[in-house]
Amino acid sequence: ALCHAQPKKLFAAYYMLRKDCQVQWGLRARNPEVDVSIIAKQYGGGGHPQAAGFVTSRDEWETIMATCVPQDETHSA
Repeated sequence: ALCHAQPKKLFAAYYMLRKDCQVQWGLRARNPEVDVSIIAKQYGGGGHPQAAGFVTSRDEWETIMATCVPQDETHSA
């Protein structure tokens, strides 16, 4: 459902704050030419080309949100 909401985007990302104050990230891609596991590996995670994930600290989350996600691109459900 994440990729269907914005069909022109190359991939979708979501995150959730865990009880241990770490941030769990998930990445999904519809296009088989997009490998989201490359992004996950940069943050110590892994997965498959079209589904991957990683965990960051709250400080890392703030940095990612400030530098990688344009403010008008954030959406909450």
